[in-house]
Amino acid sequence: MRLIIIGFLLSQISLTAINGLHLWAEIEYGRQRPLAASAIYRWEDKYLFLQAMLDLRADQPRGAVKDLGRLLEFSPYNIDAVNNLGVAYWMLDDFQEAEKWFRRALVMAPEYRWAKENLDILNGRRPGAMNIMAMAK
Repeated sequence: MRLIIIGFLLSQISLTAINGLHLWAEIEYGRQRPLAASAIYRWEDKYLFLQAMLDLRADQPRGAVKDLGRLLEFSPYNIDAVNNLGVAYWMLDDFQEAEKWFRRALVMAPEYRWAKENLDILNGRRPGAMNIMAMAK
C-alpha cells in the first residue's frame, strides 16, 4: 500500500518542477564546480555539446555556434558551452562576440581557467592557442 501511495505521489510531480529542480542544481553546482556539473546535463545537451566539439575540431565554427546556441536554450548555465561559443566566434573572426562570451563565462565562475586563458590570449596578454574545454571526458 505504501508503495502505491509513494508511486502515486511521485507521478504527480510535474515536469515543470523537475525541470526547475534541474535548473537550480545546474546553476548552484555549476558555479561551485563547473566541470563536475557536467554530470547533471541532459543527454540531449551532451549530444549537442559533442557535436559542437566535432564542428570546432573540423574547422566548422558556424555549426558549433548553432549547436551551442541550442544547448544554451536548455542549459543556460553550461559554462563549457559558453566558453566554447566564444571559441567558435573567435574562429569566425568575430572577436567582440568572442570576448562577450568569455566574459560571460567568467561572470558565471570567476575562477574558470579556460575562459580566463582564452580572454588573455584574445586580448594579447598571453601567447598561445585557444582552449576548447570538453564537457565530459
